[in-house]
Amino acid sequence: MSVLSVVSNNNEAENNILKAKKKLEEFVEQASATETKVSIIATIDHNAASGISRIAKEIMADIIVLGWPKRTGFIDKLIGEKVDSIISNTDKTTIICHFEKPLVSHKRIVIAAPPLTEHENGFELWFSKMAKLAQELSIPIQLYCNESTLKSIRKLVKDSKISATITSSLFSDWEDFQDLSKNVRENDLFVLVSAREGAASYMVMLENLPSKMEKHFPSNSRIIIYPQQFVQSFGSKRYDQINPEPLNKGIETIQKIGKGIGNIFKKDNKE
Repeated sequence: MSVLSVVSNNNEAENNILKAKKKLEEFVEQASATETKVSIIATIDHNAASGISRIAKEIMADIIVLGWPKRTGFIDKLIGEKVDSIISNTDKTTIICHFEKPLVSHKRIVIAAPPLTEHENGFELWFSKMAKLAQELSIPIQLYCNESTLKSIRKLVKDSKISATITSSLFSDWEDFQDLSKNVRENDLFVLVSAREGAASYMVMLENLPSKMEKHFPSNSRIIIYPQQFVQSFGSKRYDQINPEPLNKGIETIQKIGKGIGNIFKKDNKE
């Protein structure tokens, strides 16, 4: 685990770096009590999002964890400026957390997962982390998703031998959380799985869901997860059965448009 603080690049940068490192040392002491290995990083950048994205790549992090905005109603600003910049510049699984109460006080983890989320590259990662959290807290998971996603989760649970207690309910009303909020209790930790634009599970209404979480679950601890979208290797088993024939035909068609364009593509192929 690496704890990062990004300091603005100004005349006070050097002094602020020292202050940030001193403050981060408190996290190391807390982590040592649980035998968790923690490194602290303080860096200078022109803005927080750029610094987070850069360091995440440098240390090859698999997950980025961010805090929810402290002032109610500012989630739209956070998503629009900070998180949007981070998720646009990195493919890391990104988790935004807000805890109304200590983790040990929660009685359930309620997860709402959109259709096709099982096709995201970070699907196994985020679900295994949530399952691990449920096991550590000795609480069950309540899933809200469609049949296809549920089938993939059951297979993952079986293959990975996950021992968390999991119950499920079919859910399709992604326009609003009105009905879902009636089934979420005060001591539930509510988890919304979102998606980057262009992802398989991306839906336009997902852009407005974070603010709806504040509206419908103001007293609940809540987490938003942006799964890793892109694969790091084209040898992934998810894509090993893709048929290249349509792509080849598309290239042939483009080459027939004109001699000049055809030559450009031929040149690129040689390169």
